[in-house]
Amino acid sequence: ASGLFMSPSGRRGSHLTHRDLIFISLLLVFFIFMNKLMITHSQSAIDQPLFSTAIMPYLFPIAGVSGLGALVFSARRYCVLGLLLSFFCTLNAGGGIDLFFFYFLGAMWNTWLVSRTQTRQEMFFSILPLTIGLLVIWLGCASFANLDESLWSSALGAVLLNSALSLLLVFAFSPILEIIFHYTTRFRLMELMNLEQPLLQQLMMTAPGTYHHSLVVSNLVEAAAKTVGANSMLCKVAALYHDIGKLTKPDYFIENLLGRPNKHDKLAPSMSALILVAHVKRGVELAQEHKLGDEITDIIRQHHGTNVIRFFYQKALDAGEQPDMEDYRYPGPRPQTKEAAIVMLADAVEASSRTLNDPTPSRIQSHVQNIVQGIFSAGQLDESQLTFRDLNRISDAFMRILAGIFHHRIEYPEAKPQ
Repeated sequence: ASGLFMSPSGRRGSHLTHRDLIFISLLLVFFIFMNKLMITHSQSAIDQPLFSTAIMPYLFPIAGVSGLGALVFSARRYCVLGLLLSFFCTLNAGGGIDLFFFYFLGAMWNTWLVSRTQTRQEMFFSILPLTIGLLVIWLGCASFANLDESLWSSALGAVLLNSALSLLLVFAFSPILEIIFHYTTRFRLMELMNLEQPLLQQLMMTAPGTYHHSLVVSNLVEAAAKTVGANSMLCKVAALYHDIGKLTKPDYFIENLLGRPNKHDKLAPSMSALILVAHVKRGVELAQEHKLGDEITDIIRQHHGTNVIRFFYQKALDAGEQPDMEDYRYPGPRPQTKEAAIVMLADAVEASSRTLNDPTPSRIQSHVQNIVQGIFSAGQLDESQLTFRDLNRISDAFMRILAGIFHHRIEYPEAKPQ
C-alpha cells in the first residue's frame, strides 16, 4: 500500500504534494479514530444499543470517505486510501475477510460513482445506485460469512444508513476540501464553468476580445486534453480564466482595440513589455481573490512560461537600443503539468491564427505545427511531461477545432426587390 501510495499518480502530470500528504494523513487518522471510538462505544454500552456489536461495523461509511478522495485524486490514490481505511477499520472491529471486502468493495463502488458525477445534483441522485450496490455487496459478504439470519433485518438497516451517511459525508466535507485545502473539486469546476460567473461577466463587458479568445481557447484545450489523457475539465475552466489579468488594462491588448488606435505606439518597448508581463501577476491575484483554486491559479501563472515577448524586444532592437532580453521575458515558471502546457499551446495557437490569410486546412495544419514546434524548441515544455506523441495528438486536435472555426461559408446573394 505504501509503495502504491508514494508512486506517481495514475493521472498523468499529478504528483504527490505536501498538501496531499497532510490531507490524506488527516483523513486516515480522523476516520480510523472515529471508527475505533464507535466500535469501543458499542461494545461498552450498558443499555440495549440500536445495533448489535456484530452489526455496528456495517454502519461506518468507508464508502463516503473514499468518495472524498475520488473528488480530488486519481484512481491509484483513492484506491490505496480505500484499502488502508478498510484494513484498519476491519482490525478495529475485529472483523474477518467478509467485513474487509464489504468495506473495500463498497468504497470502490462509491469512488466509481463519484468519479462520474459532474454536479452536486448528480451526486445526490447517486444515492440509489450506491444503496443498491452496497446491498448486493453486503448480501455476498453475509452469505460468505454465514451471518445469523436473525441479524439480517438490523444489518440491512445498517447498510441503508451507511449509504445515507456516505452521501452526507461527501456533501459535508467537499466544501472543506475547497476552502481549507484549496482543492478544485469537480463540483467547483462545474460551478466555475458557468458563464454567468461574475468574473467572466466582467471579462465579457470590459474585455470582449479577450473573452472571445478565452472561449475559443477553452474549446481547443478540451479537445486536446481528451486525446492525451489530461484533465479536460480543469483545462477548459483554466482556459476560461487564464487571461483575467487583462481586466486591469484591457485597452493595451490588441484583441480589445476594436479599430481604436494602439496605445503601445506611444510607449517605449520596455514599458509595453512591462504591461504585458503584469497581466499574469494580476491574473494570479484575481484568481486568489476569487478563490479559483490552486490548480487554476498555477495554470494562470504558468501559461506564458518564460517566453520572451519577441515583438517588443525586436522593436527595441530596431529603435537602436541594446535591450536586456530578461526584461522582455515572462517570469514563469514554465508549465509544470500537462494541463498547463496544453493551455499555453492553445493560447499561442489561437492568438496567432487570427493573422492567417485564407485559412485552408493545409495552412492551418502548417501554422499549428510551427507554433507547437517553436514552443517546444524554446524549452517551454521540458517540465510538463508531454511526449512527442502527445504533441502530435494535441496538434491534430487543434487543427480540427480551428478548421471548424474557419470553415468557408456560402456567399448568399443579396435579396432583390420584387
